[in-house]
Amino acid sequence: MVGKPGRSGRKPKPSRLKEAEGNRGHREILPDLAASGLPLMPIDLNDEEKELWEETVVSLPSGLLARADTATIETFVVAWQQSREARRIIRRTGPLVQSPNGPIRNPAFSIWARSASLALRAATEIGSSPVSRARFAGREEDDFDPIELLLDGCEMLEARSGKKK
Repeated sequence: MVGKPGRSGRKPKPSRLKEAEGNRGHREILPDLAASGLPLMPIDLNDEEKELWEETVVSLPSGLLARADTATIETFVVAWQQSREARRIIRRTGPLVQSPNGPIRNPAFSIWARSASLALRAATEIGSSPVSRARFAGREEDDFDPIELLLDGCEMLEARSGKKK
């Protein structure tokens, strides 16, 4: 047997997600461990991270998050902000930078790749990836998607409202 007993295979889905998808297997849906409270925003986040935190918490389905999700949301927010900052550096300095041995790939690329990967893994854990959101059956379609705003930033809002600075 490969792996550890009880831990190999797919990660279990939360019961709320199973109910939202419909119980195709007609098996008993066992309740999840109850988590209580709301996530607490860490005090050491910078302004951009605080804004991302608020957007993330507000945009996720109600009743999905609990105090126990604080570290996962913090990981998502900090990693996504680092990813954005690395992307800004790449835009400003270009894909290649000068070194004593000649031009090399911008080191910000590796920071961007690692932080974006971490952010996407954390997003999946808290249910904010596109695949996680698509699993919720029967949700109302809305022209305004807060997660899209979170990922694309203010440019999307300005484009929709027709305002340019």
